[in-house]
Amino acid sequence: DSLAMLKLNDWKAEGAAMLTDPDSARKVQVIEPQNSSIGDLMGTGRTWDPVLLLMGVPARYVQVSKASDEDLILLDGLTAWLPDDNELDKILSKGVLLDCKAAEVLEKRGYRDMIGVSVGDMFHCQSSAEVFHGLILNDMEAKRMPLRIPGGNWSKLVPSPNAKVLTSIINPIGEMQPGTVLFENTLGGRVATYSGFGNLAGYDFFNHQRISWSSALLDWLSRNKFPLHV
Repeated sequence: DSLAMLKLNDWKAEGAAMLTDPDSARKVQVIEPQNSSIGDLMGTGRTWDPVLLLMGVPARYVQVSKASDEDLILLDGLTAWLPDDNELDKILSKGVLLDCKAAEVLEKRGYRDMIGVSVGDMFHCQSSAEVFHGLILNDMEAKRMPLRIPGGNWSKLVPSPNAKVLTSIINPIGEMQPGTVLFENTLGGRVATYSGFGNLAGYDFFNHQRISWSSALLDWLSRNKFPLHV
């Protein structure tokens, strides 16, 4: 009876939207079909699902046709292929978190000016550090932490003139590359792009500062509408 009084069926799920589509395999474009396998129809995999859920960030799966109803959408190298151009225009007028492979897909689709970055060559950095530059991270000015992800593969991000670099990745010889880039586009949307992709959920990725990073990032993207601070 107590559970019935809560009317759980009337609750509306909140949190970041992770796209799903039964036609995903048909929509993913394979660059070299002659050298590809059926696994390539999964793109580079779903980056954000395990990372944010392990941090306690509320998220749920949403049909791509309903993504325009959401305030905050997560895209990776697979799901960036799923919306058509009209759906993507609506998505990019909201808050969008991209991994580098999603940014690469959107650049190929002609949306570079809407995401504020170009994607350059891959670079390998098994052991590195990440510096937080403040901006929306008010209590994390110049914080520096060790950073490792499985595989250690990153993409070089080239920010547009109006974009802001929130974090930088430093390799063992001191070279610095943009890690997280923030951008506000002409559609009224906010876009954040991260230099990593794929399996970020390594033991050296998670810490208290990373949780603060994710909370601040999702708050900024959703214009302070995100339902939970972790």
